Amino acid sequence: MTKANKSGREADPRRTIPLNSVTWRKLRAAVLTEEPLCRHCAARGITEPATDVDHISGDPSDNSRENLCPLCHSCHSIKTARDHGKNVAMGCDVNGCPLDPSHPWYRRSDAVLAGQQAIERQKSRAADGNRPSAPPSFNADC
Repeated sequence: MTKANKSGREADPRRTIPLNSVTWRKLRAAVLTEEPLCRHCAARGITEPATDVDHISGDPSDNSRENLCPLCHSCHSIKTARDHGKNVAMGCDVNGCPLDPSHPWYRRSDAVLAGQQAIERQKSRAADGNRPSAPPSFNADC
């Protein structure tokens, strides 16, 4: 297949190891053997076998072990869609907190920030009011 006819994942000129090569299959197998469970599901307290290997940075030329992450097919599809600018839900962890760091829950509104700053100023003023203006003096006659 010529470069002009490639499509999809193979079309990325940054890819240094073709996905259909023996080298990629060996690397993929090593990653899945080292970490057989989906990393994203595990963060949510779910035990799901990993079936796909994802480039964490999204850069297919970086095949270092630190950049490869085992995921189930569902999590890999979600991450890939997000990497390509699509708005998708990532789910929650075992405590019910969204896994997506850009989730609105993690964004503070200006009103909340202003309120927190006002509370901090009041606490600071109250603490200053409770401090003596000078060190205590001791009666030398005692």
